[in-house]
Amino acid sequence: MNSRTPGSWPLCNDCGERRPKGFVQCPVDNEDLRVPLCEECSNERGPGIEVCHVRYDSDWEVNGGRISANVPGSEKRHLDNTSFPAPGWLGNPHQMENESGAERWRVLRAYRQDLLNKLREDSLFAFHLGELRGCRVACWCRSSLETWPGDRDPCHLDIVHAALMGVYADR
Repeated sequence: MNSRTPGSWPLCNDCGERRPKGFVQCPVDNEDLRVPLCEECSNERGPGIEVCHVRYDSDWEVNGGRISANVPGSEKRHLDNTSFPAPGWLGNPHQMENESGAERWRVLRAYRQDLLNKLREDSLFAFHLGELRGCRVACWCRSSLETWPGDRDPCHLDIVHAALMGVYADR
């Protein structure tokens, strides 16, 4: 049961005046990086990305996963070794060593740090990332049943979405 009284609801993070229609949040820090937004301010920020699965969804526009380089023995293309527009430029360079929840959170936190560093250091990357607004971006790790936020099994592209929505603006 929700014990909040109507006066204790949070106000929109941007305007500070209206009750939020929802929250944008970081998939790895949950409540710590949760931004309440009213409908008007959410519309002003613009859309993020819609994350989907590369195989289960057929109408995606950008492959956001790691990509094989098609050269025997070479490393897969990813965020740390590939530039836009080459396939793999959003891929997570951190591979999971096992299938545990703790390992998933480890690679997501590492990806978040890499993404934030790249956004700070490379204005051209930030521009191209912004161009993804409103796009359907696919990855292999995204399940057809996942509907982040709330499914507790996010993908690195949920971090890209949070970045586009301004969740990490102060970081």
